[in-house]
Amino acid sequence: MKKNVALTLLCLLLSVSLIFSILILSIDNENGSHGDGKNEGSAFIIWGTLDYTDETYMGGEKERNASRDVCDTIYGFFADAHAYDYIENFWGNDTQPDQVYSNVSYCEENYNFTAIFYKGHSLGTHCDVENCTFGEHWTLYAAGGYREEYIVDYLIHDRMSSGTHDFVFLWTCGYGAEDKIGEIDENGHSVGMLASWMDTTDLEADGYASPDGSNHCFIGFDVYSIWFSNKTGYADFDYGDFASLFFKYALYEGWTINDALDAAAEETHWQSSFGDCRLYTGYLMADPYNPEQPAVCYMRVWGDGNLKLLRVEGED
Repeated sequence: MKKNVALTLLCLLLSVSLIFSILILSIDNENGSHGDGKNEGSAFIIWGTLDYTDETYMGGEKERNASRDVCDTIYGFFADAHAYDYIENFWGNDTQPDQVYSNVSYCEENYNFTAIFYKGHSLGTHCDVENCTFGEHWTLYAAGGYREEYIVDYLIHDRMSSGTHDFVFLWTCGYGAEDKIGEIDENGHSVGMLASWMDTTDLEADGYASPDGSNHCFIGFDVYSIWFSNKTGYADFDYGDFASLFFKYALYEGWTINDALDAAAEETHWQSSFGDCRLYTGYLMADPYNPEQPAVCYMRVWGDGNLKLLRVEGED
């Protein structure tokens, strides 16, 4: 009799222990670690247009090929890291507006950290939302490019449900400028790529020099983005090398966005930091609106330069 009672108690204790273990795991998986790129529930997606037809202002076939190759390289770094649950390289034909929107919804619903990289071009547009007061909206080129369907800012934001697109890097013109950051009105209608992708407008304007601790980081360009095929001026490096090396270093355990920017700048520019290289201090690009006078352009880091794409387990 005593033996049976003991066995019964042991079974009850094991059952209770198992239930608590399941509950703890469920809570951990539900909550995740927002802003943590190494947990169950992280995604990395690459998008990019095929349209580089204008050699003067888009770079032509050389830039198109460089864009394809660099995106392949970046994808390889993420695949080799085995740190993200879901990674996709949709550069090229798969960069279609409906696919982008549905993927935003999918990542918002299934992952607690999503990182995005886009390579391509920008264009203004208007929306047909009733009572929209924003005027001009902003788009990204899809696969087909100019005069095809575009990826529209507010249609991205319409798919936001949890605000877990925490790192967005748009290698395209204009969307890192202060006047393109955008707004979100009282009805949840948005304008601007930063506001639309990140579901916020409250990010530090210089997240490299003054990280704001928000666990959100947006990188874009002020005026014109520099071509991947342009040389950095040091050795034989080009800006495609800078982009790919940035992601390589960002996947080093414990490294921040700022650490990766510094390392990529040092290797490709022989500068001591990103803050010393011309992406930060300013570079010249041809201006289609003023062909006689090149435009001074910048890469801007908004929000939290201390965000990590790959973190030490258990780190806050």
